[in-house]
Amino acid sequence: MDKRKEKRIKKRLMTNISEHSAITCDISAEGLQITMSTNPKTVLVDIKIDLGKENFSLKGKVKWIRRNPVKKMSTIGISLIDIPGNYKKKLYELFPVLATDNETKIEIDEIDEINSLFGI
Repeated sequence: MDKRKEKRIKKRLMTNISEHSAITCDISAEGLQITMSTNPKTVLVDIKIDLGKENFSLKGKVKWIRRNPVKKMSTIGISLIDIPGNYKKKLYELFPVLATDNETKIEIDEIDEINSLFGI
């Protein structure tokens, strides 16, 4: 059974985790799964990621690490902390499937625009 609460997509993006290069395996609005050749030295990590032409600096908490000694790589699950609204907005713009569950999630700043379309 999958413990994940949010939709994820498989997407390879270059990132930096606490100043070390990493590549995403999958991504959601609330977290990342990455691979990297070294393990983070702390549970709380700084993340730098490019989405489209925008750079984002995020904070994350390492939830788990699986080390593959043969490949000399680790796969790491990271939960994002204090996620900026503009990050989620850009993520949903680039990957609309992440914004949908049974109903579409709408960013708060889009509500006024939608209301104006319906004359509200």
